[in-house]
Amino acid sequence: MRTIAVSGVSGSGKNTTLNKLFDALTDNIQSKIIKNKVTHNNTSSKDFWSVFEYQIQDVNKKIGIYTAGDALDIVQTAMEIMNQNNVDIAIIACRTKGDAIEFINDQNKIGNTVE
Repeated sequence: MRTIAVSGVSGSGKNTTLNKLFDALTDNIQSKIIKNKVTHNNTSSKDFWSVFEYQIQDVNKKIGIYTAGDALDIVQTAMEIMNQNNVDIAIIACRTKGDAIEFINDQNKIGNTVE
């Protein structure tokens, strides 16, 4: 699984960016929603995760989006959910500093593909 961290400080537009990506994938004829926006029960925000199947040059790829990645335990949960759904590309929001981004960077060091 290739993981892309959308990182930034609180209020920098991570969720807005991922919501726009969700909308773009939803509107694209080459993509199909596998799991629609699944909201988080433990938050009062608009955080969600979703999985798409997207056709790229006659190859189907699963793309996962996870917006609630500021804390380490949430990023770990995001990675588990993406693995359970066999995504090829996971796009996860996280803060610029702290355990969550360090975890993603550590995954890269042990051989998991993370950007």
